[in-house]
Amino acid sequence: LAARIIDTTDFNVHQLKELILRVVRGEEGENPLVIEIQSFGFRHGIPLESSIVMDVRFLPNPFFVAELKAGSGLEDAVREYIMDNPQTAAFLDYFFPLLDMLVPAHRQEGKAYLTISIGCTGGRHRSVAIAEATAMHLQAMWPNVRITHRDIEKGQQ
Repeated sequence: LAARIIDTTDFNVHQLKELILRVVRGEEGENPLVIEIQSFGFRHGIPLESSIVMDVRFLPNPFFVAELKAGSGLEDAVREYIMDNPQTAAFLDYFFPLLDMLVPAHRQEGKAYLTISIGCTGGRHRSVAIAEATAMHLQAMWPNVRITHRDIEKGQQ
């Protein structure tokens, strides 16, 4: 038996969603936006679940530096090679403010999940380092930030 009957005759889809969320979470419930930061390699395909896709193949590629080639964007030497480049700093000066505008807009729209996919060629060096920096940036404001590196092992091939 129903505990509550809701007349949805005059509701649009957004109003209905908001009402259901308020009922399920309680009147004071917050919209707990879950942000997934995902690195990937374009060589292996763009993740289908992506809400936002950023291509970082224009950044310097550690793959072509002999002592960095076998590493990943999780290692200090590789990360420093990428992050210490002026082009990376200039990119992040635009990318982070863009995300600072887009993430609240997605939350305000009632989205429960936001997947930000960051890609380079193989998904091992540049995308990993930028995804880690992006996660760190967003964690300062958003509690539910997760990070995955989809192709980090595939990038060794």
